[in-house]
Amino acid sequence: MNPSNETLTAELNKVAAEAHQAFPEKLERLVVIFPPLETPVFVAPAVAAHLAENVAAVKKAVREWADCMRKRYCAGVASRNYPLAGIRVDMIAQAGDCIGDGSVESRLFNFHHEIGHHILRNGYPDVVSAQKAECAADAYAMLWHIQRFGMDTWIVRSRAQFNAALMIFNEDTDHYTVKALQRAIEVAKEKDLSALSPREIAAEAENIADACALDEETLGRVCNAFEPARAHLDKEMGGRQVVMNKLYKSDKNAIPAFCRVVLDVMCVHADDADIFEAGKQYLSRPCVAAFMQEQAKTDPFYKDALAFLDRESAEGRIIHSALYTKKPYF
Repeated sequence: MNPSNETLTAELNKVAAEAHQAFPEKLERLVVIFPPLETPVFVAPAVAAHLAENVAAVKKAVREWADCMRKRYCAGVASRNYPLAGIRVDMIAQAGDCIGDGSVESRLFNFHHEIGHHILRNGYPDVVSAQKAECAADAYAMLWHIQRFGMDTWIVRSRAQFNAALMIFNEDTDHYTVKALQRAIEVAKEKDLSALSPREIAAEAENIADACALDEETLGRVCNAFEPARAHLDKEMGGRQVVMNKLYKSDKNAIPAFCRVVLDVMCVHADDADIFEAGKQYLSRPCVAAFMQEQAKTDPFYKDALAFLDRESAEGRIIHSALYTKKPYF
């Protein structure tokens, strides 16, 4: 069940205040907005009085951010030194919609991702590559999420796989943070996160990003490999926005086409571990994996596909040859 705006407002205000207290030097001028609310849900004391005297300018900014997020179909935005009512603030805009199941847990993950951009030494793309900045923010959000909600959540089970889908179907290499998210989950298994302070969580996230961010050559090679799949889906489904809407909504009718084009690319590039891993991550998305498991009971293609994904097995190596000889889907 999606939480009410009142519940979300209270949660966002609470966690923003906690972050401001933990990182006062980084979030001294923090402003958090949550459209459709016209006024901020959190304003740091250092800028509160000024913004209270410029309500019209604040409302205008909220409308502009709401429109921006809607057009970009994004869950949130972090902006350093944003000009607001004649001063510079560090803005976080949280969308009413979000990647995930709509729960408080999913929305707070997105919110902490944006906080991560502001507080981490490698969290902002004007300092490091955009991909490393996204790795840092995602690692921070995942560690915080597990610290508060534990391991048995939609975010832990699905976030990395969804980020792989964004790269495969929408060329979003910046948010292809699979390695960083997986490493954050590993750290949570290795360490007692409940004993770590916010600054210690931030340090762990920074180290994860340094170790897990991918170079531009790898990102480009993987993304380019899936271009035929994107072109086919865009043509068959009526454009990129339609494709992405089906992806975000986990449209069951679209899953077969998504699976087939991804498997085709994986077969063509089976010897490239990075490309194979990207495809495997998408096919591990719970709704997709469940579909493939069910289809494999009666459809030999999906039975072969599941064996192909287990490329360490002898059967998987044989199945690769069988799949590769079939006529490509696109």
